[in-house]
Amino acid sequence: MSLLFGFLYTDNTSLVNELRDGQLLDNMYKGIEHFPHEKKASMFKDAAAFGHALTYNTPEALYEQMPLYIEDQQLLFVSEGRIDNRTELASALELSLNDQLSDGQLMLKSYQRWGENAPTKLLGDWSFACFHATTKELFIARDHHGYSTVFYHFDGKQFSFSTSIKSLLALENVAKKANESYIISDLVIARKNEQDNETIYKGIYILPPAYTLKLKKASLTINRYWFPEHIELIYRKNLNDYIDELREILTKSISARLRSYKSVASMLSGGLDSSTVSFLAAELLAKSNQPLATLSHVPLFKKELNQEESNSILDEGPFVEAIALASGNINSHRLTSKYISPIKGICKMVDINDSIIHGACNAYWLVDIYETTKRNGFSTLLTGDNGNATISYPGVHYLLPFNHPSFLKNPKKLIKSVISKQFVFRYLRSFVDEYIGHGMENYIRNVLYVQKPILTKWNILENNQNYNRKSNYSFYPNAKTGMLDSLMAGQNPRCMFGANTKHFYGIELRDPTADKRVVEFCLSIPNCIFFDEKGNNKQVIRKMMEHRLPDKVLFEKKKGLQSSDIVYRALAEQNNITNLLAIVCRNSTFQEIIHTKRLRDDWQSFQKQKTTNLLQLQTLLKTLMLGYFLETNDL
Repeated sequence: MSLLFGFLYTDNTSLVNELRDGQLLDNMYKGIEHFPHEKKASMFKDAAAFGHALTYNTPEALYEQMPLYIEDQQLLFVSEGRIDNRTELASALELSLNDQLSDGQLMLKSYQRWGENAPTKLLGDWSFACFHATTKELFIARDHHGYSTVFYHFDGKQFSFSTSIKSLLALENVAKKANESYIISDLVIARKNEQDNETIYKGIYILPPAYTLKLKKASLTINRYWFPEHIELIYRKNLNDYIDELREILTKSISARLRSYKSVASMLSGGLDSSTVSFLAAELLAKSNQPLATLSHVPLFKKELNQEESNSILDEGPFVEAIALASGNINSHRLTSKYISPIKGICKMVDINDSIIHGACNAYWLVDIYETTKRNGFSTLLTGDNGNATISYPGVHYLLPFNHPSFLKNPKKLIKSVISKQFVFRYLRSFVDEYIGHGMENYIRNVLYVQKPILTKWNILENNQNYNRKSNYSFYPNAKTGMLDSLMAGQNPRCMFGANTKHFYGIELRDPTADKRVVEFCLSIPNCIFFDEKGNNKQVIRKMMEHRLPDKVLFEKKKGLQSSDIVYRALAEQNNITNLLAIVCRNSTFQEIIHTKRLRDDWQSFQKQKTTNLLQLQTLLKTLMLGYFLETNDL
């Protein structure tokens, strides 16, 4: 949760001058000085300067001292984050594990022992940078799949980096220019290549998860060090072996994330992932007589929702209540976000991220949870963000063998779920792709508000295969491919948004379902293990949490609908939305990208009809978020 920042001259002639360049480093610090932290420090050596803003995220952080310079190795080092395999590392490094051994020291010693291979040894959410004064080489690394970021800018002579983009935006040599390519890609939800590490600002880049960066003689390279797609399947003797091992690994990852300077809270939606994380965390905390506080979003307009018919769960409050009752060690806080409107949420999210986010409709209740967490004095917030791709991965039904018990009992299910789907995707793929393509084209033309010339400029309509919108027609050759698709290793935007949030609020988001050990074990589970004899999916987590979580949570087949009352919330603040819409529609960049007339017409139609397609409202609010971002940053 601490922040690191710094710069390096690469022209082989410039050396850091503390008087001159101290101001440059101070400017980087000014971009983040409003973030919660205890103290700051800086160090200059040769052509490099490193800064560090320390936050107490663990008890050991009280003894953290960064940056460091190791004279005999001519090594300048700075780090931030939390290391979860402290015991194993201390043993391998022959260090005495005590309360004064900081995580930063473990990262330094790991780098000294293993060099550029050190990132493969570190578990947790972390990043570090080191400069070798003798070779003029800079090396930066970040974690496998955690809530971390490293942003950087390079103009050919000066390389600048920080764990917050705000530090880079405070530099005079960094021009604030909107990256139109990134904006369009984000609006369309296009699938990004791991190497496509652009941000919403031109010239500012982000180091992807599980990557390292090396800069030497003005030559910059980034390299990937973790390859979860290479994980082999593991075949156990019986189902219980998988259940026991997942429970052991997940419990270990949760326990590591309870090491916190202040008290721990947990997000709890009522679904399987956050329920499992919260329940097991509460069990662990009960051993030391500590209750677990959970924070959940519940609808404000319950009366209106009760009159609606839906295939989704519109209020997960009763599930949250049942989980807290079953645990006996959970203090449940259910938040209606009455005083944080959708517009307030959108504006705050832009301030937090200096960018737009996908779930604009969810912004208000996320902000409510974060602010409540901070206000109540918690410094750690557990999540289950990646659970759908790991612990509760549903498996791929049509890949089950023909002799699966569920098919033997019901041959019609075999024909419908397996034979017909595999036939269609193997032999009629071109027709399926064309059908999906038409659907995406309709979405782009009739739901998105992007101007046609912009769509043409970036070949949006021609690149249907790159869209990341979920489709019922996805076909995976094996379960692991589907899991990796959901996980988005090396490119998951949740990593960046989680990091931005923890820096902004001074609360550390921690996701045990994204732990490298959890991810790799789930990837090793054969597809058939995810299904019971009746063909019901998510068997492993349901068996694992049996007699813990209530049956109504374990076996609920409906999905909860996030922001289920967003329509009523939007209607309740019509004037604010109308006023903001009028302001952003005057922005010249917004006008170039967005069809503002159709945007205003749709909003007027929504107000008159009092109902709308939820996808259309989500798109409208996200577009409004883009306008607010452009307007507030003078872009």
